[in-house]
Amino acid sequence: MIKKFFCILVSLIIAVPTYASIVVTGTRFIYSSDNKEISINIENTGDKIALSQVWLTNGFSEKRNDKETTKADVEEVPFIVLPPLFKIKPNNVQTVRVLHTGEELPKDRETIFTLNVLDIPPKNKEIENNLQISVLSKFKFFYRPVEIQKESATAIDKLEWKIYQRSEGIYLSAKNNSGFYITLDKAKVTIQGKEYDTTSNFFMMEPFVGTTEVKVDKLNTLPNQPINLEFNYINDSGGSTKSNKIIN
Repeated sequence: MIKKFFCILVSLIIAVPTYASIVVTGTRFIYSSDNKEISINIENTGDKIALSQVWLTNGFSEKRNDKETTKADVEEVPFIVLPPLFKIKPNNVQTVRVLHTGEELPKDRETIFTLNVLDIPPKNKEIENNLQISVLSKFKFFYRPVEIQKESATAIDKLEWKIYQRSEGIYLSAKNNSGFYITLDKAKVTIQGKEYDTTSNFFMMEPFVGTTEVKVDKLNTLPNQPINLEFNYINDSGGSTKSNKIIN
């Protein structure tokens, strides 16, 4: 009986097709408040017709929660996606338009949303009762007020850095004093010509109040002199930009 059940289970696993053909152009999207809409290109790189659904939700989390479904009207958001559901032929591109409905949003800071893109695989008619696995991709979607647009180039300079000691080691922290969401990529400190890397990952910092901290690897005592800090942050294009700071 056990042997029979094992054979059936293996058959089911083998029969499950892996199919994820949807590719979104971009890793993050910025909607400036002076724009009427923005366009997002979605490509079908597969050899079969793909079905895709796109919608926005409030805030951002890479993890799925129990309340999430695959419907485009999960939450009320101040944006409309056109078209929300569509088919794409193989090696073709569908342009999706995102329009702001005009609802009032903060003017002194960015507001973050999640752009959800669902890849719904085609049904394999040759396999009876086959399991279809949909792939949900999430992207950061920022609403940026035109009132702070010019400040984006100097937002990184408004980070407030601190280095301090805890019982388990030396830590480096940053506080975001700007109106923008800031994500740091990596950092290292240099003391008397010797470099020390950080051992943990940074978290995205929300405007004005967001903080993040990492442990400095192999540094056991708090230095009593200025520290040269080199760090990377994620830019508007989703790439990594280098910067530096002297911490006193």
